[in-house]
Amino acid sequence: TLHAAVSKQLEGLDQDQEVKDAAIATMGVLLSLAGDTCADLVPSSCTVLLDRLRNEITRVAAVRAFTQVAASPLGLPLDGVIEPLRGELCAY
Repeated sequence: TLHAAVSKQLEGLDQDQEVKDAAIATMGVLLSLAGDTCADLVPSSCTVLLDRLRNEITRVAAVRAFTQVAASPLGLPLDGVIEPLRGELCAY
């Protein structure tokens, strides 16, 4: 599936920065537009995005991805990441 392919790239640690940023951006778009079709994968995907937010190198891309996901009209369940996300964003 598309989600599996993006997740593989997103979770990879030995990739060029451009690939990492593209994977983060793609996951943001995927979740914001089709998160309801893979609702069971949203929490784990958001957890990985949160990990990328904690990394200084991938932080900006992760903030953009979360912005897309939060603005999605799908009303995705973000309860599990809201508090840690708020803490990370307020720390900078």
